[in-house]
Amino acid sequence: MRNILLSIFAIVFFVSCVSVELPQNRTVVESSGSDLKSKLPIYPTEGIPYQEVVNESITNVKEGDTNLYGIEITKELKAAYDGYLNGDGDKALSALAQIAKTSDDPKMLWQASFLKIQTLIMMGLGDDALEEVNTCTKYEKQSFNSDLNCIALRGELNVWLEDYEAAKKDASSVLLTIGSWEFPTDYPAPPSNMDTLVATTTAQMRAYTTLAALNNLGENYKESYYWANEAEKRMNAVHYVSNHWLYGKFVNLHLDSYYGRATNLTFLATAKLALGYDQKEVDKDFERAVKFFEMIDYKKGIATVLALKARVYNKTGQHDKCYVEGKKALDYAVRHGFLDFVWRIEAIRADTFMNLGYKDDAKRAYRRANDTINTLTGALSSDSAKVRFGIGKDDITYNLIKFDIEDNDLAQLFSDMETNRARAFVDMLSTRAVNLNRDNKHLKDIQALDLTIKRQQLLNTAPGDNKKGIEKLNKLFKLRAAKEALLQKEDSALASTVSIWSNSLENTKKNLDENEKIVYFLPLKPKDKLRYLEITKDDAKLHTLNITTGELAHQLSNLSDMLGLNTLLSTRGLTKKNSSLVSGMSIKEPKNIDKMAAYLNDQLQSAKLFNKAKTYIVSSGITNFIPWGMLETNKEFATLPNGSWLTYKDTKQKFEDNIVVLGNPNFNGELPQLEGAEIEAKEVAKEYGVEPLLSFEATKENLKGYTEQGVNILHLATHGIFYKDKPLESAVILSDAEPMSAKEIFEEPLKANLVVLSACETGLGRSSNGDDLLGLQRSFFLGGTKTILSSFWEIDDKGTKEFMTEFHKYAKKGEYSKGYLKARQSLKEKGYSPAIYGAFILNGLDR
Repeated sequence: MRNILLSIFAIVFFVSCVSVELPQNRTVVESSGSDLKSKLPIYPTEGIPYQEVVNESITNVKEGDTNLYGIEITKELKAAYDGYLNGDGDKALSALAQIAKTSDDPKMLWQASFLKIQTLIMMGLGDDALEEVNTCTKYEKQSFNSDLNCIALRGELNVWLEDYEAAKKDASSVLLTIGSWEFPTDYPAPPSNMDTLVATTTAQMRAYTTLAALNNLGENYKESYYWANEAEKRMNAVHYVSNHWLYGKFVNLHLDSYYGRATNLTFLATAKLALGYDQKEVDKDFERAVKFFEMIDYKKGIATVLALKARVYNKTGQHDKCYVEGKKALDYAVRHGFLDFVWRIEAIRADTFMNLGYKDDAKRAYRRANDTINTLTGALSSDSAKVRFGIGKDDITYNLIKFDIEDNDLAQLFSDMETNRARAFVDMLSTRAVNLNRDNKHLKDIQALDLTIKRQQLLNTAPGDNKKGIEKLNKLFKLRAAKEALLQKEDSALASTVSIWSNSLENTKKNLDENEKIVYFLPLKPKDKLRYLEITKDDAKLHTLNITTGELAHQLSNLSDMLGLNTLLSTRGLTKKNSSLVSGMSIKEPKNIDKMAAYLNDQLQSAKLFNKAKTYIVSSGITNFIPWGMLETNKEFATLPNGSWLTYKDTKQKFEDNIVVLGNPNFNGELPQLEGAEIEAKEVAKEYGVEPLLSFEATKENLKGYTEQGVNILHLATHGIFYKDKPLESAVILSDAEPMSAKEIFEEPLKANLVVLSACETGLGRSSNGDDLLGLQRSFFLGGTKTILSSFWEIDDKGTKEFMTEFHKYAKKGEYSKGYLKARQSLKEKGYSPAIYGAFILNGLDR
């Protein structure tokens, strides 16, 4: 009788549907997140029992089904889900591209865009994922009159990109928009608005977990506990409804739900551990996290649990326990081939060894971590996060350098600094969809291998036994190393885009003449005094300056204020006519600029830096942004991307003796015309007896055509722009206000021995994950350019013209550094301010 009544009740229940009340406002209003906790409710737990793993509640998508968003699972969407869940990012992206091409359903396009962002995150392509957010938001608004999910996902993405402030802002905005609304646990009938109910709930859960994650990784454990605890309550409520004998008929869970809960439980457990909660309670949460990961057979999740546990023991000073747990985590990561975990765990163990007084063990652990990073970076690892477990790549290099100095091993010091720079460049490229279009067999072989390795690394994280996958990956790494060696012999500069390579200290010394030296700045922390390695043909010595890196950063910030810039390290806020293009302002003679120049001279001890006939400067960190042209010297000098760049010193000229001069393109009213740049271009062209490309002739097509076979000198006098957050989008502007970006030049080089960028901010780049710069200069270098003259900021037309006219008198003879020195001296003698002649920087080698 009871079963009959239940059946009748179920029939009545499912016949009628009700609309579940949702938040009135579901379009995110940006918020700073201040006092967020007081504006959100504490979730009540009465009457909701704890929900353990229930096998039956997990559902995988099937073709022909309709998901909880009301979207039919097509063949392409099923393939995309399968690719994503099994670690085959390329398969997922291919299927999603097909959906984007053929579907006109906003909901389907939203789902495809959302899944594309998740796939790009999985593949380590964070910048590409960020760019996709705008597309995702557009379709979500069309489908749900909301952008909650896309903004919540952007918050999660920003956590893994380590932009915690942006992540906090996104998550806080989502939660404040949702307000006091909570997912209901009682239903009089199935929801008629299930799609929006699921979308709102998912966004809310993601935002809570994001706040738990960013605070956990930022070591603010009290806040992490609060947000993880609130997230766990709500996730438990969702699982309660899904596991309910009746409600579970219409609320089925996807395995992503278990992944999210397992991840949140990991943050909750680590926060409790750090805050000194009862060990049994902590262990129970860790066990629950592992169970949820085991339920979906996600071994990398279990590795995360073990690694974060070891990390918290290390951070809280429980080094004996970290020693034990770190060994467990390391063994698990090695057994399952998770190399991106191996280096992080080794770094944690190294820090613990140091605290326990085991210096030799610490040194070996740091070295193993460093070697593992190099293996991954050289293979374009899918993992782009720098400090996921609290100790990053820069920390490893910093500690290795300290050991090198203590051991007085300057050869190893040089090698570690060079490796760090080389790795930084490959790392930055690996997070962006850059196509190296070069006709080189070895490069193409490596590129094909990289795709295979990248795919195999992701496949090894998928559910199931991955022993064969690990063996395959090891073989691929060995094959790649052999290909790298072949490319290195053939083209060292090109090899630097895909492999970690550096010259030795001894070979670098051999490339110096008796009257030359290298000043190589060490990567340091804000409280450290500036240090540099001085390398001459016969010797190498360490020197320490009186100014700290933090003090120098402060002074450069003051200089930026004097020049009217936001900062030397970021984009200027200039007048805009087009959202992607900026016009400039002229720097003349700001107050106190002479005092600033004198201060920099005094603190940087320029007399000692420039005591040879020629000095090559290899900058690091903040010293990348020193306007070296402001310093007093009558000696020649130039900056270099790295110490090994001297290897290219004696390479034969590859390009023709042609000269191309371009100036004042026609900007069609989008930007101010540059009459001074046109006069400058005519003067320079006259020096070489050529006709300049001006106005409507200064097109991208013409420029590419004239440089196709390579030229000796390329002079560009036009607008330029630098993007701090997207350095590969930095550009010079050509006719019709068309930008030629660093990415475009990188992919299809403008070939020239010397490139003169007479445009504002062309000397800037972004330094991250190490010390190599990504921007316009690096793009030209990879096209075969030996030397680049560029600027940190824009100056007036007259000063620029006089500088360039003097410089080219010597440049035509291949005497670039001499021309740079003479041009600076000429302007100084004519009474120009350091703000004028100090804006220019020479980077590279003489012809």
